[in-house]
Amino acid sequence: MQTTSCSACGAPIRWATTTKGRRMPMDPDPHPEGNVRLQELDDGIAPIAHVLDALDASMTSEPLYRSHFATCPESESFRRKR
Repeated sequence: MQTTSCSACGAPIRWATTTKGRRMPMDPDPHPEGNVRLQELDDGIAPIAHVLDALDASMTSEPLYRSHFATCPESESFRRKR
């Protein structure tokens, strides 16, 4: 697993790709409150991020991760203006 640093807070992150093809920063370690299942690919490209609803997340035994947007103290600086 390759990690980099968040440009806002400096915390370690890893990148995943959502099922809609968008890049998503992830905290690198599984977390008990995580709701994202990472599907690792054999080609070394960023894993696919499957965001689970609360019921599905509570029923799985596999490790789940959190989006760095949920934990970054500077996440508001990355939100798109509408």
